[in-house]
Amino acid sequence: MRVPSKWKTPQKWAFGPNRRYDLNGWPMVSIARPPQSYGGLARRKRRRDWGRVFARLWCLVFGIVGAVPFSVGLLVRTPVVRAWAASETAAELQRELGVVARYHVEVNAWPLSIGLSDVRVEGSDGLGAALEAARIAVRPRPPRARGSWSAAANYRT
Repeated sequence: MRVPSKWKTPQKWAFGPNRRYDLNGWPMVSIARPPQSYGGLARRKRRRDWGRVFARLWCLVFGIVGAVPFSVGLLVRTPVVRAWAASETAAELQRELGVVARYHVEVNAWPLSIGLSDVRVEGSDGLGAALEAARIAVRPRPPRARGSWSAAANYRT
């Protein structure tokens, strides 16, 4: 058996084997424990550490909450979901407004935007397309700073 070096003692190993060592670094010989009924000694049940249980549950909750946006972002980028979103929204436009439209849906996480590419909206007069566009993008507007003003808001009559 190899003796651990002076620089890497078993106490400093982060994920080493769970063994006991004497002061010289040699593994200690463990003697098998007698059965529970031997000598009438009863083993005490370990108390549950409710703080640890609570902390692990919160770690699980935060892990799930953190994984949801990541997984939704990956799901939205799949071609199957994009094709489904395009067909469903086109069907809704046809049903509600009577407009026939064809396009491809694009979703970007950064900068946050939803876009349509190869957009074609058919006219109701039968003379061709009422609208054709290579790309249409919708992005959220950045919030205004507090205390900002506009000329129209400060205009007094």
